[in-house]
Amino acid sequence: MSHRPRAQQPPPPDSAENAPVGAAPTTVPAAGPTEVFLRYLDHFREVVLSKVSSLPDDELRRSGLPSGWTPLELLKHLRHVEFRASFHLLQECARHLGHLDIVTELAGGATGE
Repeated sequence: MSHRPRAQQPPPPDSAENAPVGAAPTTVPAAGPTEVFLRYLDHFREVVLSKVSSLPDDELRRSGLPSGWTPLELLKHLRHVEFRASFHLLQECARHLGHLDIVTELAGGATGE
């Protein structure tokens, strides 16, 4: 049986290569929920930074809302919340891994790292 090289197929009609200039790129399927979450997080980070970067310096420190929050304060708040959430997630994973270690040790299974 001879193996001939396959002809390179053109990109599908809905691929980014065939999209008109300025068109939204096609969505690439995510490997799972974690990737979906990380993509959304990256997207929201980019949008927040884009909006904050578009403001003049004096507007970054001025509140235009009754809440009194300034864009810079909001940015600091989001950074703090993201750090706390990440740290909390690590603590939860470590705690539950410890619980699982106890259960597997009692059952005669693998323990430790």
